[in-house]
Amino acid sequence: MTNGVIQPLLNQLADVEVIKVNFYHKNLMSSREIARFRNNLSWRYRQDQLFGEPQAIFESRYDLFILTDTGIKQTSIYAPRRRELEKLRGFQLAVTLAYELRDALSPRLQAAVTWIGNGVVYLLTQVFGRSIGLVVRGVIQGIGSSVQEARFGKNPGRGK
Repeated sequence: MTNGVIQPLLNQLADVEVIKVNFYHKNLMSSREIARFRNNLSWRYRQDQLFGEPQAIFESRYDLFILTDTGIKQTSIYAPRRRELEKLRGFQLAVTLAYELRDALSPRLQAAVTWIGNGVVYLLTQVFGRSIGLVVRGVIQGIGSSVQEARFGKNPGRGK
């Protein structure tokens, strides 16, 4: 959709004042803002071609735009795209391989992180927590006995 409408408008008629006044938003009137918008649009198009399209091919889907009462909505439909997947080369093929690698490793990596996390929680709560609890309990008992001795004068060695 971008290529069919906006790209020719921006590339061929960007500086025609009649087009600017009738079709452009007031924030896009300057040549600099038009160039910035064109560059952002070009970047998004490249990003979609390099990452979005290989992902759609790998997931066997087509993205469609539907005109509704509230505006343009995007939806996806399933369609076998095996032949297109086999034709991918270069960076787009690497993107699909990265998605496949992520799909293969992600559950195992998540399970390993969960297992390690549970081990750390066990160590902190059971081993170190109990050790710290014993130390704190000993300190409290020591302070408590010192307070009792000072309060009730049970220390016969004092004052002599």
